[in-house]
Amino acid sequence: GSDDAQVVAQRAEVHLDTGRYNLRRRDAQPRDRVWVWTPIHHRNVSEKLLKRYFGPYKVLCRLGDLNYKVMSDRIRTASCHPPRPEVVHVVRRKLYYAQ
Repeated sequence: GSDDAQVVAQRAEVHLDTGRYNLRRRDAQPRDRVWVWTPIHHRNVSEKLLKRYFGPYKVLCRLGDLNYKVMSDRIRTASCHPPRPEVVHVVRRKLYYAQ
């Protein structure tokens, strides 16, 4: 009866959602370069004028389905600290395309 119809409707909705999600999903492979979104806030500066993505970062490895280990692709400059690997959620990264 109505229980079967609800199950069928729910399965159809899940199928459509996964199809929509997979249209834009691009998995990063090790050695790919990515941008990393880092939220920053400054007083008296408009939010839309702030730099949102930093990088490029190099993907070192994938940690499960949703996390990546990345390291800054920049060469050490005035800082005496070498770049450290960071764990980044898939939502905070965007693939880098060289110009």
